[in-house]
Amino acid sequence: MRDVLYYRDENSSTELIITTDNSGGVGLKEQDLVRVPNDVVGYYAARVALMEHLSVGGSPQMVIVQNFTGDHAWNEYKSGINKAMNELGLDSVPMIGSSETNFTLLQSAMSVTVIGKSVVKRDHTPVHAEFAVIGTPLIGQDVVNMEDKVLPLTLFNYLLSQKGIYEIVPIGSKGIQAEWDMLCNRNKLPWLGIRADDSISLKQSAGPSTCVLISFDPAKLAYIKKATGSYFHLLSISADE
Repeated sequence: MRDVLYYRDENSSTELIITTDNSGGVGLKEQDLVRVPNDVVGYYAARVALMEHLSVGGSPQMVIVQNFTGDHAWNEYKSGINKAMNELGLDSVPMIGSSETNFTLLQSAMSVTVIGKSVVKRDHTPVHAEFAVIGTPLIGQDVVNMEDKVLPLTLFNYLLSQKGIYEIVPIGSKGIQAEWDMLCNRNKLPWLGIRADDSISLKQSAGPSTCVLISFDPAKLAYIKKATGSYFHLLSISADE
């Protein structure tokens, strides 16, 4: 099941989509486990929530930020979140939030929630589809140190608009294999398993959605491979016999 909440009031034809992500122990406090600037933390937290939202056909209408790091971090988080939205062409989406100022936590913590409307459904993969991973699963300090392997939001946004791509699934902490299993189950696909090239792990966490799993029309293979370049990793599948 995707990390997405759908809600439709019985008296309304509009379906709401809600996605969220959080970050803890990442920032500039002495006891943080990963040391990066707060704007980077905000960027990657927003990245996950926005990618989940857009990948199921949502149109973000507002962003809600919860800041437990301290009042000083608010503008830095906001800067990173705005950067993510700008890269996705979402400059006009309003943002509100709250900061914990009564107590001081030993580690940084924040969350980003995106609320929007359903615009188009992207939730069906046919039996003849092929599959690939775009980007590399990374976590922790590797996200910063190996930024050249992280799927750019601009490329993710481009993939959303391409005909012949059936589903785009952002990969999170459970890894590629777990998302693959859920995709197959959701679409009742008769696959037994997948194999990837040696450069990516199927079970490693992808942290802040540093890669995505896509299903696509086999006729589009050469086109997608060219468009995604070094980020492209074709998956081999074994059919259920």
